[in-house]
Amino acid sequence: MRTRAALAEAWGADAAMEHASIASFQRFGLELLRFGAPSGLCADAARAALDEVDHAERTFGLASMLAGAPRGPGPLDLGTQITLAADLEQAVVLTVAEGCVGETFAAALADAAARVATTATARDTLVVIAGDETRHAELAWRFVRWALDRDPSIAEAAKTAFAQALAALPETQMPAAIDAGAWQGWGRLTPRHQRRVVDATVRDVIAPCVRALLGDAAADALPTTSIAVVARA
Repeated sequence: MRTRAALAEAWGADAAMEHASIASFQRFGLELLRFGAPSGLCADAARAALDEVDHAERTFGLASMLAGAPRGPGPLDLGTQITLAADLEQAVVLTVAEGCVGETFAAALADAAARVATTATARDTLVVIAGDETRHAELAWRFVRWALDRDPSIAEAAKTAFAQALAALPETQMPAAIDAGAWQGWGRLTPRHQRRVVDATVRDVIAPCVRALLGDAAADALPTTSIAVVARA
């Protein structure tokens, strides 16, 4: 069945990203130690890595259920070593993109998907992910706040990072010729629904937080156009 195969592929792709996020948070934890961040931030980064282990297990489970065969992670290509940020400014730029923007959207999209899901396993998974990603986003914003207090000269790089991260949002895609009701029932948003969530999140969460963190000019400079809506065969 085309829809079920598309759902298995979509959840499998999400699972692979959740698996990769384990390494991302472990890298972030090392950077926090390197720059002398408060112990609370370090502890929360360690917990976030464990959250991502749980997310990967849950989402690979959904992909396996839909595929009718076991799905799981393969080796994660980290190169010869995990490359840490060269300095605090670079760490902030990465955190803005991956945490303040990426995790904030992840939380909002998971929450929206949980609200349309009718399959209990998918809905329960998304509820857990939405709650965890909210905490991960808060961790990212707290780190950037701490870094800016420590070195105010980083503010310009942070402003640029927010604008670039929002301008680089990927297109949303939905497989063609599938059952839209089943797609949503398994906790997958349509492109138009995703677009509404993204727009609302920029307006109601990211822009106000940027305004509080970096001032009115930085918030006013954020891109106002959202991700494009496309379909793929």
